[in-house]
Amino acid sequence: MTRRNLVSLVVLLSMLCTLLVVRLNPVRADFATSNHDWNGLSDFAAAADRTLPSLDEIEHVPLPATLALVEPGACDTADLEQLRAFVQSGGIIVLMEDWGPATGLLDAMSVDITIAGMPLRDPLHCLRDPSLPRAYPVSSNDKRYKVVLNHASWLILGERADVLLESSFFAYGDVNGNGRYDNGEPTGPIPVAAVAPTGQGHVIVVSDASFILNGMLDVSNNME
Repeated sequence: MTRRNLVSLVVLLSMLCTLLVVRLNPVRADFATSNHDWNGLSDFAAAADRTLPSLDEIEHVPLPATLALVEPGACDTADLEQLRAFVQSGGIIVLMEDWGPATGLLDAMSVDITIAGMPLRDPLHCLRDPSLPRAYPVSSNDKRYKVVLNHASWLILGERADVLLESSFFAYGDVNGNGRYDNGEPTGPIPVAAVAPTGQGHVIVVSDASFILNGMLDVSNNME
């Protein structure tokens, strides 16, 4: 699988064999697949082949397949074993998370990527506000192609991880959360999407889940 194809998965260019797993939320809750308001995932879910109500169904999914995990929350031991078996056997997991406990999930699957869990801001390459930074695929020099993130974090990568999307040069990681750059804070370009091999499969991590909300998909190239 080429890096360009992996980027396409992240920005929803290719969802031909994708399964979506989300928590069972009330209809109007954030990230609910049945929520058609701006904060729902109904449009994203419509692009997936199938929505799974729980991870118990993964073992019945024929491979190859791509599994999208959106704000998965804490996973118990059984869930972790299901995910590990899926990716070890050749599946692809796309994990979208910014502030939650996903780093524990990544550690359990031996993925060489950590979600920083602190705000990424860009005062120049943004949509109206530094908390809506733009990100660009590393596989293209065409800066017209971009994704707009929504209160994202950033990624810390190990040696086995490759960057897929990164911020502009002007972005910074707001470690102390004061809304401005301070000496010693990480500066751009900063990774916001990356891929790492695990067994026969791959895990793609995006340090933002809100960019696929209904209200964000029509922004910039988020839906393309």
